[in-house]
Amino acid sequence: MGKVTVDSAKLHRALTNIAEAASERAAKNLRQKIREEILLSGRVLTGEMMEKIDVDQAVPHGPKQRRWAVRPKTKQFRFQDQGTRGVPYVKGRVLRFKPKGSGVFIFRMSTGPISPAYFLKKAKARMSASDWGE
Repeated sequence: MGKVTVDSAKLHRALTNIAEAASERAAKNLRQKIREEILLSGRVLTGEMMEKIDVDQAVPHGPKQRRWAVRPKTKQFRFQDQGTRGVPYVKGRVLRFKPKGSGVFIFRMSTGPISPAYFLKKAKARMSASDWGE
C-alpha cells in the first residue's frame, strides 16, 4: 500500500467553505419556511411580514466560524408569532387608537387576545438535513 499525506490546511479550508455554504443555504431555506408558515396561517394582509425577513451574518461564535441570523424586521411579527394577552377594560377609561393612514380615532372598551401562530417554531420543526445540502 502507498502512503497518503494530507495537507491539513487545505482540507480545513475546503471543509470550512462547504460548511459556510451549507449554513447560508439552511438560513435561506428557514426564511422560506417561515414565509410559508405565515401564508399557511392566513395572517397575511399586506404581505409586509413575509417580505421583511432578513438573513444576515451574525457575530461569529469562534474563530473562522460564520453564523447566520434569520430576523423578522416588523414589529407585528413578534405579536403574531407569540400572541398577546387581551387588554382589559379599566373603569372610567376607554382604549383609543388611530390606525395608520387614518384621521379617525377608534374607541374600544377592551381588546381580545391574539392567539399565537408559532411561525418560527413550526418552520424550525420542518427543517431537515436536505435543507443544508444542495
